[in-house]
Amino acid sequence: MDNQLAAWLQRGHQALLATFPPRTRKQFASLMLETGLWSPARLSLDSAIARVGDCLNPQNGGGQRFGIAELWLWMRESGNHALYDAMSDDLGYRTEPIPSEQRQQELLSRIDDRLATVLSEIADLKALREQLTNRSPTPTTTAAPALSVVRFSRDHADDTTTEGF
Repeated sequence: MDNQLAAWLQRGHQALLATFPPRTRKQFASLMLETGLWSPARLSLDSAIARVGDCLNPQNGGGQRFGIAELWLWMRESGNHALYDAMSDDLGYRTEPIPSEQRQQELLSRIDDRLATVLSEIADLKALREQLTNRSPTPTTTAAPALSVVRFSRDHADDTTTEGF
């Protein structure tokens, strides 16, 4: 087996293990028995759990393997899509959940709220622009004439003398 194929298989196996964390293997075995994908007449819960381990064992050359229906059902029920994500990535696709109706409504509400805010800000900017473009030019003021110096005296003498107080 060449290195590229071995790396590809290793990546797939890691994704498979991520899809079936150890704490969920009993749950998976129960689901397979309850749905009838695995025969409860032929497998006890303990033997079904052992079968999960066999399917996850990369050294299990000709032994048990998961079927597509088992993998698909588990990913749908558990919400753990690591294997699907790895397969999609390998094939050049990105996976993205489709929003539920409730999530979609929440997103639409957030979009509407943000849109209202943006439209309000745009209206404010338009009003400000309108004020600036319609404003008459700033009036130019001429300087007031210089005032002549007025001097006062206490003796009511000629106030124009330079003596002052």
